[in-house]
Parts: sequence; C-alpha cells; structure tokens
Amino acid sequence: MRYTLRLLTTQQFQRAASLICACELLRRENSDLLGEEKISLGLWIGKESTPNKENEASQSLTELFFDPKDSSKNKFILLNCPWCNEQFVKEQEKPRGYKILGKKKHFHYVCPNKDCSFSSDKENLPITVIDERIYNEPPTLLIGTIDKFASVTWLHEAISMFDNEKFTKPDLIIQDELHLISGPLGSIAGMYEIFLSALTEKKVGDKIINSKIIGSTATISRAEQQVKNLYGRECSIFPPQSNQLEDSFFSFEAKNEEGRKYVGVFCPSASSPQITQAKIMSSMCMAANEARINSDNDPKCYDPYWTNLFYFNSIRELMGGAALIQADAKGNLRGEYYRKGLRKEVMGEKYKDMRRGLYKPEELTSRVQSSAVPEILDRLFKQHSKDNNKAIDICLTTNMIQVGIDIPRLALMTIVGQPKTTSEYIQASSRVGREKGKPGLVLTILSPFRPRDRSHYEKFQSYHENLYKFVEPTSITSHSDPVRSRCLHAIVIGLARLWGSTLRLNPSPPSEELKLKIKKYILSYVKKADPEHSEEELNTEKELDFIFDKWENTNPQEYGKMVSIANQSTSSLLMIPAGSETPPEGDPFETLTSMRNVDKECNAIIIQSYKGKI
Repeated sequence: MRYTLRLLTTQQFQRAASLICACELLRRENSDLLGEEKISLGLWIGKESTPNKENEASQSLTELFFDPKDSSKNKFILLNCPWCNEQFVKEQEKPRGYKILGKKKHFHYVCPNKDCSFSSDKENLPITVIDERIYNEPPTLLIGTIDKFASVTWLHEAISMFDNEKFTKPDLIIQDELHLISGPLGSIAGMYEIFLSALTEKKVGDKIINSKIIGSTATISRAEQQVKNLYGRECSIFPPQSNQLEDSFFSFEAKNEEGRKYVGVFCPSASSPQITQAKIMSSMCMAANEARINSDNDPKCYDPYWTNLFYFNSIRELMGGAALIQADAKGNLRGEYYRKGLRKEVMGEKYKDMRRGLYKPEELTSRVQSSAVPEILDRLFKQHSKDNNKAIDICLTTNMIQVGIDIPRLALMTIVGQPKTTSEYIQASSRVGREKGKPGLVLTILSPFRPRDRSHYEKFQSYHENLYKFVEPTSITSHSDPVRSRCLHAIVIGLARLWGSTLRLNPSPPSEELKLKIKKYILSYVKKADPEHSEEELNTEKELDFIFDKWENTNPQEYGKMVSIANQSTSSLLMIPAGSETPPEGDPFETLTSMRNVDKECNAIIIQSYKGKI
C-alpha cells in the first residue's frame, strides 16, 4: 500500500495494524489450515520517522527510557496496542510495550496488558517499522510512502526484498489518493514506475504477469490519461458511472439528514485579512463555549465544534495565523467577555465556568517532527468534557491533512483563502462533519485583496452546488527532457542491479546483452505510457546510449551511498546524492534520494557592494 503524505501513512498504518492482528490471531488458532508463516505488517517510511536498523532502534529506546518526557524521541509510531488499545506510552512514565528481545537484540512490540493475545515475548505483535527487518523478512502487508521508492536504486537489500526466491513478489499494489500523484511528483513517480514494474513482475510458465494496481481517489478528472502516463496501462473505473447522480455505489443523497454547510466570509471593510481571521478565531471559540453552557456541559452537543481546524495554503500564512492567536484572538476574546459582564468582580468564582481561554495551539505541518505526529493525532481524538480539558482548541494545518485523516469528532473548519485547486478544497473540507449527527461547518475566509478570492465569493453558491464539476485534470509528463535528465539513469542502474547476475553489489558496466534487455524494456514502457509523442521514444533511446557510455567511461569501484560525499570512501563512485558536492575525481550521476526535494539548496547572503559601489 503506497501513500504520498507521511501523516496519511501513519494513520492508515495504525488502522491496518488492527486488521493484521485479527488475521494473525486467526492463523494461530487455525495453523493446521492456514500454515505456520506469520501474517505481518511493515511500515517503510525512512530514517526521519522510524529507525532504519536494529541497533538504531535499541539506541532510540534507551534514549526514550532515560527521558520519557521528550515525546520527540519516540520513533516507534504505535502509542497504543492495536488489538486491546492498551497504552504503550503514558504521561511522565517510562514507555511500556517496546522490548529488545532474543540473542540478535531485535526490537518488538509486546503489549503490557497480560490479558491481551499479544502480551508474551514469543507471541508479540506481528508489526515492524525497522527497514533492516523489512528487507530480511518481508511482511505480508507493506505500507510505505511513494518517496521511499527513490531509494531502491541505492539499496541492494531493497532490490533483494522483491527479487528473492524465498518470498513471493507482491500480487496487489494499492495506491491511495491517486490524484495527489501529479505535477512534478507525478512526473518523477511515473519514471520510477518503470523500475517498480520490473521489480514486481512474475514469470508463470511462459507468461510475464504484472501485479494488479488499484488506485483510489474521490477527486479525479481524466483518470484514463493519468493512469496511462503513470503506469503505462489501461484502466477500468469502479464503480462505473450510474445514471442517477443522487445514488452511487458508495453513497446516496439523504435529503432529510444534516450535511456539511459552507459559509463564505468576505470582509471588505477590514484593513487586513488577519483582522478577519482573529475575529473568526475568537467568535468560533466563544460560540462553542456558549453551546457548552446552553447544553449543560453535554459533550454530544458542543464537542464537535470545540476544536477549530484552521487550514492554510502555505506555511508563511500559517505562521501569521499562529501569531494572531497569542495577541489579537485572545484580546478579542477577553474584550467580548468584558462587554458581556463575565468578569470576576461581577460573577465571582462562577466566571471560571462561564469563560473559555485559547491555550497553546497545535500544528500539523511539515515542520512537525514525524515522531510527534501520532501524539498530536491522539490528542485530536480526545473529547472535551467538564473534568477533562485536554481537547485541542485550535489546530493549525496545511495540505498535510487534506487527505485520509479520519477524526470523527471534528466538525468545525476554517479555510484561510481559496485553495489552489478544487480537489484540494474538497479533500480539505471533507476532514470535518464525517460522522452522522455531527454536521460539519466550513468557514471559508476570502480576501478582498485577492481577485481570485473575490471571484469565488461572487459565485459562491453556484460553485458549491456543482463542486465536483470543477475538479481539474492532473498533469504528468514522466518522459519529458527534465525528468529524463534527473531520473532515467537511476532506472537504468536499478534494472542492471536487478537483472545483472553479478551487478547487485559490483558496479561494473553491464554486458551488451543486458544493455539490449534494459533498452527494450524501457522503450516499450515509454511507448505504452506516451503513445501520442513518438519523439519521446527517440529521445529516450539517445539518453540511454549516453548513460551506458558514461557508465563505461566512469568505470566506478562503488555504487555510492545516500550520504554526503564527506562520509563516503574516496574511491570512484557511480552515484552521488542529487544536490551534494561533486567529488574531485570521477563523473558520477547525481541521483535522487527522494521524489520531492529535487532542487539544489543554496544560501542567500547580503552583499556590501555592487560593481564597486557601496
């Protein structure tokens, strides 16, 4: 199962863990019918979020034991047992449920609840997040981000995971949120699909069988073209379109039920959009508090609107919103309470029960450490009550949460500025009002200083009545010149390591027979993926000849590693990480280690003079 965003990957992993535990328990109880091979789950998302090796896991666990208060040191993703929901990590206590077992000192999840089916050292949870074990013991279900596949070219262990006689290759690939694989990410992913297709091919008799790919999405346009450009295959849409708009395979229109309400906020009299934001922050906070008082502290009535999910289109705008909370929003709130007479001098000690404050907001963006994400998600699930004031007041987010995040209690969202695409708008606003009996309220702040926002406000009703009609088709150019220059050599090297009998570890140039096999495979894929542009096939062939010639002229001693040049050996390398310094000797290929940050980084400095003038 492949995802595009780490937040989505984390939550789907936690859900899948419960399913895998159920399957493994059934297998244990019926081993005579279902065999002795463990049904397991693996999370494959990289070093920043999870340990890559067993010794790193042991070190991380030691650090966590010494400083349990620092949640940022927890890189083990699971905070609760997926089977019985027993907590692995409690506040101010040393973690439970994480153990180093056996002579090999391997990390395992062992539930601390003795009544749980996965509480013994021998029958522990069938889950791992460590790359080293995933390569050696491929799990039944592997969940990962699409970025991780850029690293397969570098790692012979990852190639061997797919090409190993002891294990079968994947039968099914599920690509969630297919509409997100577009633009630069989609173009680069489309090139890497050539290598992934070869990794997952199986030979049955005289036939080559590919894994079945299921791409799921709720917002896509021209799916057939996108699938062809991305996977080089024809696609079938399921469920097929019906002749009744009100009734599809997955849903029907319940006209008597409360749905999600969109409210456009347009304030031309405000001197800046920030003033409008601050007013909405304080007003929604106050409204939820009044609902609490009027319902006599019944969480069912007010809790869905207690947490305001603020959605921003960029980190820069989010930082401005965070500054508003500490000053303007809190000031507005105090002023409103003062005008209503909710002061200690007037109300006495009752004023504490009548007022509500805006405490430290949480943030779900790319700036948040991956290890902190599960804890924030866990807090978003916590319901507010009179005795428990741990529910989040405001959560500031960007497009990190626009897909797949399913937190049923949330029903209030404020979107600051019209998102760039309609699909993003639909996906983001769908995070609230997901549960029956908790109708969603979406406030869209449209700036009078932006012509596009003004246009959306003027057509607000007609736009929302036909929302899915305006979903834009995605763009993928996987075989264009810029993509080939960045990625094609990585595909060639990966295929050579996969098919070359001696090339898994030895970077000697491939034989003529292997060259022909690689060229034939890549060119046939390009022809299927982009049949309308025959010139791309010719350009790809020229580029392939150049790559093979350069490989022979370089005559490298090592493939290279995904670390800086300073930490590698001085011998000649075939690959170096893209954006790193070029070594003094040799002419290595600059190869991607991720599909996202593909541009070089540079530092800007202020110069003191220009053309001799100060």
